[in-house]
Amino acid sequence: MVWQPISKKSTPPFIFRAAHATFYIWQRLSGADSLSVRVDDALMDIFHYLENSSKRLKALRKFQEDTGTTLHQILKYGPTRWLSLKACIKRLLEQWAALEDFFKKELEDCPKGNEERLTRAHKFIKDPSSKLYALFLNYALPIFTNANFYCKERILSST
Repeated sequence: MVWQPISKKSTPPFIFRAAHATFYIWQRLSGADSLSVRVDDALMDIFHYLENSSKRLKALRKFQEDTGTTLHQILKYGPTRWLSLKACIKRLLEQWAALEDFFKKELEDCPKGNEERLTRAHKFIKDPSSKLYALFLNYALPIFTNANFYCKERILSST
């Protein structure tokens, strides 16, 4: 269970709870629930829409070149590993212009009702509040990830 310490004789369990509680509080206070699409869902939709299609990846690469975006892959977000969110958000922001153009074109070319994942990803990317929220996350997440690393470091150094 996530809430239990690694061993009974190590530091108190509240240290392990601190990181998860901090993340939960951050989600509640940041307004994550007011977005039209959840950020974690959007990250997974974007990744999975692209992952197994060389045609889509080639099209995205063209949009990356057209917008002058660095040619990087979209990172896969794992919801059970919330610390990966920081890297995924950073990459998403880096690729935002290319993704915006890519999903707009994909939605135009896609038959209606054919791609639910495409529709959700496009809805997220075109919403200005989504980008604003992603910028906020890019700023705020290092605080939480660094606090988590600090807690883990203290636990390891005290054993």
